[in-house]
Amino acid sequence: LCISYVSVDESYAQRRETFRSWVDNSSRGGFECRCPRCSAIREDPKLRDMTIRIEASYRKAGEIAMLKRVPMAMAANQVLPIEERRRYLKNFQFYPQNIQHNAGAYLRILEGAYLTSVGSYLEALACFETAVEIRCAAYGSHRPGMDLAKDLWRVVGAAMNCQQKDKARTLLAQIWTAPPFTEFPRRNEAKTAFVDFTLQYTLPWWGDLAPLEYQLVMEQVLTELVLSVCNS
Repeated sequence: LCISYVSVDESYAQRRETFRSWVDNSSRGGFECRCPRCSAIREDPKLRDMTIRIEASYRKAGEIAMLKRVPMAMAANQVLPIEERRRYLKNFQFYPQNIQHNAGAYLRILEGAYLTSVGSYLEALACFETAVEIRCAAYGSHRPGMDLAKDLWRVVGAAMNCQQKDKARTLLAQIWTAPPFTEFPRRNEAKTAFVDFTLQYTLPWWGDLAPLEYQLVMEQVLTELVLSVCNS
């Protein structure tokens, strides 16, 4: 049995800083988490350097995309150049998925954003699906509903890019039939929230690079798909 001391979504740097003020019997002072992930990162300098670099880059890319209102693909290339990203991807494949979390998932999201921008939609879809697998490997079967939903909405957007509408519908049904949407007191309220959240978290991965007029069409198509899932 392994109980996490802090959120598994905290970066390694954040976890290390949190534990620094804790006290145990270590002669070095502070507390050292002995979970498989922290132990692997601490004992493997190559993994540690990659993890710290990627987690910081992902956070920075998100800030750039939000503040400068640029596509995630552009932000990704600014903070983590393609050559460096590809080298990390090659290195990460040798580690178990639960050890790759979070950096391995973030790396594939950044790569998927770039692949989407150059029209490599199937490869982008594979990246986003692997990111979900990595993040679920750290949580097991107890991953928070909304947290998982955000990752699945990204895959929905990638599936729509690939014209895989059936896959998108299946994923939307998975989200719709799980918390938090099953916990709303009124079905109409749940449906409204589901539509709003789906548009918010899916469109950036489907229509972010499209002209405005096409984005409006995409929003309509996605809304109709979501409502059909709700009413099925």
